[in-house]
Amino acid sequence: MLGTLYNITTGTCFPVSLMTNNTDNKHFCGGSIISPHWILTAASCVYNRTVSSFYINLLGHHYPVNQTVIHDQYSAATHENNIALVRVDGYIVDNEMNEMIAIADQPPANWSTAYLHGWGHDRYSWGMKEYNARIIDLQQCTGMMLSSITANNKNTTTNSLIINSNKVCLVTAKGEGVCNDDVGGAVTIDKQNQSQTLEHSRKKY
Repeated sequence: MLGTLYNITTGTCFPVSLMTNNTDNKHFCGGSIISPHWILTAASCVYNRTVSSFYINLLGHHYPVNQTVIHDQYSAATHENNIALVRVDGYIVDNEMNEMIAIADQPPANWSTAYLHGWGHDRYSWGMKEYNARIIDLQQCTGMMLSSITANNKNTTTNSLIINSNKVCLVTAKGEGVCNDDVGGAVTIDKQNQSQTLEHSRKKY
């Protein structure tokens, strides 16, 4: 993650790291625990990956993967429907260290506060971080992105700028934002003091 980083508190224990199953053991994507067997992540994280090529790292505990389920309408070209499930080989206990998180049952209100979760560096350490963002209207989001593309003389196609009703758009302070390895991590909202996840993938212009 880029910008001002805040260490995750003890009560926020749903994020996991997807790591390559080789000598590098490299983090490449994030995910969220939604049940004792299932992790929610981005389809782009597991697309064209075999289940033996990565594992789930949860607070230093390693869980092999035995199944991935990618949205049947996922597009690798546009990242439309960029969502997937990963089934772990084992049972994740729901306790104060491993918290399941609910999936949001309705769209969040515009300008409400959301929380971005990702892996990043600050001046002291590397690890799971979070910071605040604001959810904005999709029409306004489209205008802001088009303005950014024009201002920076960047080329893009219409298909790569799909912002429709199954998207959530967030705005942060300048210099803050998610980065490559944050794909698959969660955007969360609070509902009656209970966190709910809005899965996010990275799209930068």
